[in-house]
Amino acid sequence: EILVGCIHSLLDHPISLYNRKVMRNLIVLILIFEWSVFSYAFGLFPSSSLTVNVNEDTGAFNISLNNEVWFGSTGKGISFQNEGINYSIDDGSLIIGNVNSAIGRDTWGRFKEIQIYYQTIDTSKTMIGFIRSYKRAITFEQKIINSLNNTSIDDVNGIITKFPILDIDNKHIPDSSCLWTSWDSEFQSLYDTNWISPTCRDWSETTSLPGGIAGTGPMVIWSESMATTTSNNNENDGLFPSFILSPMENVMALSLDASSTSKNGQAAYGIIGNASFVPDYFSTKTVLFLGQGINGVVSDWGSAMRKWYGKQDAASARRSDVTLQYLGYSTDNGAYYYYQSAPNMNYEETMKAVKDNADTVGLPFRYQLLDSWWYEHGEADGVERWDAVSDVFPDGMSAVYNQTKLLIQAHNRWWDPSNVYATDNGGEFDFIIDEPNGGALPLQQAFWDNFLSDKAGWGLRVYEQDWLYNEFLEKVSLLQQDPTLGRRWLSQMNQGALKNGLTIQYCMPHMRHLLQSLEFQAVTQARASDDYKPSNQQWAIGAQNVLLDALGIAPSKDSFWSVSDEPGNPYEGTSMSYEPYPETQALVTTLSAGPVAPSDAIGLANVDLIMRSCMKDGRLLQPSAPAKLIDRAFRFRANPDIDHGVDGEVWGALSLAAGRTFGYVFAANVTSSISIVPSDLLHLGTSHFSSSGGLGELNQMNEGREENDSESSWVAVNVRDVLSMNTNQYSPSSSSSVTIYGQEFSKTSPLEIKPCDQNDFNFWAILPIEPGGQLAYFGEIDKWIGTSSSRLLTMSSSSTSISSTTSTSTSTSTSFGSGQEQGSDTLTVELIGSVGEVLSVGFVDINNGYQLNVIQCAVTETGRIFISETGCKANA
Repeated sequence: EILVGCIHSLLDHPISLYNRKVMRNLIVLILIFEWSVFSYAFGLFPSSSLTVNVNEDTGAFNISLNNEVWFGSTGKGISFQNEGINYSIDDGSLIIGNVNSAIGRDTWGRFKEIQIYYQTIDTSKTMIGFIRSYKRAITFEQKIINSLNNTSIDDVNGIITKFPILDIDNKHIPDSSCLWTSWDSEFQSLYDTNWISPTCRDWSETTSLPGGIAGTGPMVIWSESMATTTSNNNENDGLFPSFILSPMENVMALSLDASSTSKNGQAAYGIIGNASFVPDYFSTKTVLFLGQGINGVVSDWGSAMRKWYGKQDAASARRSDVTLQYLGYSTDNGAYYYYQSAPNMNYEETMKAVKDNADTVGLPFRYQLLDSWWYEHGEADGVERWDAVSDVFPDGMSAVYNQTKLLIQAHNRWWDPSNVYATDNGGEFDFIIDEPNGGALPLQQAFWDNFLSDKAGWGLRVYEQDWLYNEFLEKVSLLQQDPTLGRRWLSQMNQGALKNGLTIQYCMPHMRHLLQSLEFQAVTQARASDDYKPSNQQWAIGAQNVLLDALGIAPSKDSFWSVSDEPGNPYEGTSMSYEPYPETQALVTTLSAGPVAPSDAIGLANVDLIMRSCMKDGRLLQPSAPAKLIDRAFRFRANPDIDHGVDGEVWGALSLAAGRTFGYVFAANVTSSISIVPSDLLHLGTSHFSSSGGLGELNQMNEGREENDSESSWVAVNVRDVLSMNTNQYSPSSSSSVTIYGQEFSKTSPLEIKPCDQNDFNFWAILPIEPGGQLAYFGEIDKWIGTSSSRLLTMSSSSTSISSTTSTSTSTSTSFGSGQEQGSDTLTVELIGSVGEVLSVGFVDINNGYQLNVIQCAVTETGRIFISETGCKANA
């Protein structure tokens, strides 16, 4: 590296053209040698060889995996706009000047790089295309060296610069894809109930990608023939190479071309089409990331992206956000008290009555979500003053907090042109005022620091920024015209929240907002669906959960009714005044590993159903990461004719607690019988990204597993059957056998799921059998997630004790099942809870036909209780 640096230094000084050519050739030889040594030393060959071959004359390139071409570019179409003119390689107005090589190290580790200089004929304008290759990733950066002006093409879904351009060629390996986006040509609407759910399709010369402002997002690309082959292979169990193609840097300004001139069979990236200028040295970056499977590659890509930006994982986000830890109450769209208070009460009295009733019936709400009804709107219906309307909360926000003792998640919308904070309206801060579009935007960091500075005093803990896509796409046109403004807006919001000890929820985002959140520690959660309304289908968030968890943010499913009929609700007379599936709503919200906040009328809540999600003190009992759509369901959506595909909402979730990994399987809207095997859960996304180093090797996902799937290492138990039991039949402190039986779960004894809808959904617990071969721990029998790390601290046998913290990150590589090598016939668990809280837990007796035995014990004055398969214990 020192030698290369010295030679580069020489090249920067005046020497003869001949000597410069000699030096450049020497550098190339050093690069080849260095990269070969690096690749060999780090095991890149032969396990996985990801290479880029670039034609220096044309800029064409091929990307190969193990010597097979997966992606390519002809080098044609590279262009940029300036002063109303399109400069393009195709017509000769843009030429390739220099092509340089470099090696180096960054956050992701060692890399090699090709730098292609695209210049106008008079060399007055230059765009550099950087192609940087790592062990498992390739990044494409376009950097505008000289500022560009008058660049807009007046097409919000087009792009004014083009690099890279990937050509989708049928001669290449991949043939399937799934794209996470806010909008898709198959839906034609931003308001579809699955509006950020990925859509899946073929990957061929005729493929049309949505792109544009709302349609640009991460895309997983794979070979279905390889996926089918590995699904039939006992050793690989459905593992197959896959890539994710995604915006990476300056994502608020970066789009996949979806203009009227975009081409089928092509993925072209560049700066958004309405940008009117590009400043000096402005750059955007796109990444192509290698992984295995669909869940696997998204998880690993997310880990790498979080590493790049220094973003916390979702487990850390939960620890910093009270609404992700405790039960709350919602007044969002779909709630009973959405723009209506209780009869003969104002909202201040209503929220006090909600809390009083909750205390009476035993609902341990810890916060309240206040939607847009509480603050002042302007003439354009944006926020004019973010303060309580006098007839809503007559005594102000502090009174609401003081009377209810509930912390607050508070909603905000776009800024109205008439807002009182803008200097144009007599305020203190600079705003862009966009009267024609009915919006405004703050421009100073000082605004956000001041605006959020005194809100914690009235209980604010989560600032909910709603209407994000409206602000960006419709309300403030300068957000599209200035390629730097979108990122600055969100960055200032983030800094203001951090300075004032608040977290942020993104609501109604474009995918670019979610990707941009990788830079922002204050953003801990985002809506995974459209607003809840009784009877709508916005609960189906398993595919969205895959992406949001990877980005380090918790998915929010929104609120739900816990009973079907709530007379007097504000939706009477519409098709959304009755909730036919409250049990489904409650379960899916719990499985989100995000906020759980029902929204029933006073006195109507189903307390038992709501309490399945939490402890007596309101602490949520959820999986360690959200339930995710399994790979075979993604594959079916891309190609319904495949073998081993799964139709419907079939999700898996993992709970890491006490040194074990417990699994859960949810299935609804399944149209034909399917078989679920352990590999469906194993592939939910175990990261191989090292936090201490660079991009890790592409390891076998089953490395380190001691059991073969064909062996009986797990037991499956129908959770709905268990929940249907009457817990009053058990004798405290002693074991009671019940007529609930589990079953072996392995590749040779799969879980068979018959067709079902969202009412008769399947929900199964997958439990590791203790090494002694006689016991498995089911956990709490009256909770959706009986083995949550929030409750379960330790598990021990007579010879082994394994402990875990209450917040295990799913980015840690963990075998599915028990980590112990030896065991005995006894098992003791340590649980926490409120003093006197009665816990009913189950143990599965393997030798007695997988029968469930139930123990009831009360939490002691220490806040803990030890329970074995034979009864309550004073200690371990």
